[in-house]
Amino acid sequence: DKYLRGHEFILETDHEPLIHFANKEQLNKRCERWRLKLAEYRFKVKHIQGKKNHMADYLSRSPV
Repeated sequence: DKYLRGHEFILETDHEPLIHFANKEQLNKRCERWRLKLAEYRFKVKHIQGKKNHMADYLSRSPV
């Protein structure tokens, strides 16, 4: 939180519905609470294809 608040950043995701989340007019109450919480941050969402999302693959498949 302290590293992100007050700074603009780019959120890269392979979850395409997240891109449209901020622009959707009608949301259920749970999603609306999420949107209000996310509104505290300045960020842009950038879609990347799942097969190009190497960092997520590395983090989820890294040996422990």
